[in-house]
Amino acid sequence: MTSMRDRPADEPLWDSLTVILTGFCESLRDGMPLLRRLKAQSPAFAQSAQNFGEQFFSDLRSWVASRTTGPDGSAGAAGSDELTATLQLNIAVAATLTAYETWPADESFDGFVRRLERCLRQTGPGTAES
Repeated sequence: MTSMRDRPADEPLWDSLTVILTGFCESLRDGMPLLRRLKAQSPAFAQSAQNFGEQFFSDLRSWVASRTTGPDGSAGAAGSDELTATLQLNIAVAATLTAYETWPADESFDGFVRRLERCLRQTGPGTAES
């Protein structure tokens, strides 16, 4: 999995988010299909699994926040202000959830990854700084 710490400081935030979220999902290649089947079979399990990935997303939110403000209070290394960075993060997470929620039961994990990449590609340009 591509670590947040491995991303270049000057890389555009959206590019970093795309690599990080895709890498996170790829790291779940063996477990995500099983987790999905279990959630479909058991509403109780589905409810208890709601917090899956919570630590990752909390860490991701902290990492994004650390990139929004430079030491002198100016825009961070990636050139994002807090509003734009938070918007990009929320949209990237929503794109990831959309790919997961629309992933057909009979589609392979590779199909899910293609769906995720499509969602991220379609939403990315709308978050460019103006």
